[in-house]
Amino acid sequence: VRDGNAEGASALFDRNYEQRQNEASRLILDTVSDKFADVNEKFNAGHALVAAAQNILLILFAIAGVGMVLLSFWLSSFISAPIRELADAVKKIGDGDLKTRVKASTRDEIGLLASEFNEMTARLEKSYQELEERVSIRTSELELKVTELENLREAMIKTAETFEKMRKKGDRESAK
Repeated sequence: VRDGNAEGASALFDRNYEQRQNEASRLILDTVSDKFADVNEKFNAGHALVAAAQNILLILFAIAGVGMVLLSFWLSSFISAPIRELADAVKKIGDGDLKTRVKASTRDEIGLLASEFNEMTARLEKSYQELEERVSIRTSELELKVTELENLREAMIKTAETFEKMRKKGDRESAK
């Protein structure tokens, strides 16, 4: 421009402008590239963290699943053991063992059922003993009656034999 060459000045300006544009573009691209690399690195780190969290969650769910299965087995045996004990006691009583009792170890419905079962068994045992006593008394009375009847029968046989002898003796005396 000082030399009066406007075209040269314009070309120089355009070259400088383009050069600055290229430098700015490179600077922006480098900055974007650096930021993209940072974002990509953070994304990969976050992805790795999510994958690790997923693995930990899967392990925790597996442990929880196994724990639930074990808990359900324990709980079912905890609930069914007193019921099995009660069923075994019912079978023994059905077989005639009225001395059988069950442990009423809890205060829930099963413990209440066990208590009621024990009370019922005690009443049943008492009734059975009373019945046996009555049968024993009746048997003794019956044996006494049978003995009396046998004695009466023997007395009647002896009386009949005596009458028969007297009749035969009377027939002999009348025949004479």
